[in-house]
Amino acid sequence: MVAALMALLAIAAPLGAEERALTVIADRCGACHGVTLDARCVAGDCGARAHAIRPSPWDLVIPWMEALGCRLADEERAELTSYLTVRYGKTYPVRWERLDPVPEGWNVVSLKPFRNTLYAGIEGAGSVVRLDGSAWRPALTTDSYTMYGLTEFRGRLFAGTNQPSAELWSSTDGVKWTRAGRLPPEERGVIALGRFRDALYAGTSRGRIYRSLDGASWTAAGALIPSAENGFHNWVRFLVEFDGALYAGVEGAGVFRSRDGRTWQTVALRPGAPSGVRAAGMFDGALYVGTTTAGEVWRTSDGDRWTRVFAAATGGARGYVASLAVSGGTLYAGIDGLVFRSPDGRTWEEVGHLTPFTIEAMADFNGSLYTGTALPSRAWVYRMASSDAPERPTTEGGQRGHGPNP
Repeated sequence: MVAALMALLAIAAPLGAEERALTVIADRCGACHGVTLDARCVAGDCGARAHAIRPSPWDLVIPWMEALGCRLADEERAELTSYLTVRYGKTYPVRWERLDPVPEGWNVVSLKPFRNTLYAGIEGAGSVVRLDGSAWRPALTTDSYTMYGLTEFRGRLFAGTNQPSAELWSSTDGVKWTRAGRLPPEERGVIALGRFRDALYAGTSRGRIYRSLDGASWTAAGALIPSAENGFHNWVRFLVEFDGALYAGVEGAGVFRSRDGRTWQTVALRPGAPSGVRAAGMFDGALYVGTTTAGEVWRTSDGDRWTRVFAAATGGARGYVASLAVSGGTLYAGIDGLVFRSPDGRTWEEVGHLTPFTIEAMADFNGSLYTGTALPSRAWVYRMASSDAPERPTTEGGQRGHGPNP
């Protein structure tokens, strides 16, 4: 196996370092079934679980190996890091600091500052945790699988549960939580929460919208997909107020808009079939929406006319825009496991590769950008170093993808 891999590689490192590194990968890590070198799996057919080695920080790839079963001694880890950095190393214009791992669960799906503390909603543990220095402390644990949609409403922090039931939990201080309400039993999950005209709105896993004035009593406020059942493609991914209207995004059905919070109409980002969407955010007076294919970001200043301002994936490749956030006067997008930034919403550059999966949550907290990630079997949060102020790109498009359409 080692000889076959060596024949595939044009190595810039000394021969001895190459041999030692490949021996570690093939002999010690061959059972991990999760790493490929130059399109060849080191342990056979890894299939969809393989994480292809490409230019990226090696504090990502090596934990990925270890998470899938590879046990490395400190000396082996250091030698492998050195080799891979020479072969595939890539630097970014910003530095990322990884905080302590989240104590439970495997994915951070929501981040929200509340009363000078940062909170995270976790998938895989049905919990909310709070940041204490660089460590995460338990704040809420439920019987559900995931906590979505952290949102402040009327002086309380709200969160929604997904699987097995759709519940609303709230707290006035982030420490003591109560179950504030529950949606009808046919609902299996609250995926998104948002505010509109002094009311709190909840989007569910079957394309329904509910409305509440107090967070406890909920009434139906629209069915975006009337015949939909609970399913991933029917998840309401965001609820955002913009320009006097409430916008809702559905994983597989696109964008919807309501002027009164009860009646809804579809919004076309482009002519033809609707684009699946996941993320939304406001920046410089405009609404931005990210798609679940081709890594596209679309912009509108009036809700009717939309312009594609970024496409991270080209040549038929997929790209999943899972999060959008503003920090330090700059717009950030989490696309697959990559972070991109734009000073003007039109010119973009890649500034980080943090996970093999999607970056589902980003938030500004105390002047720094925080990103929630998954790196099995743990969930992690990265913080961008506050000293790395963004610089305006000199050319459109950045390191990957395209700038705005003509």
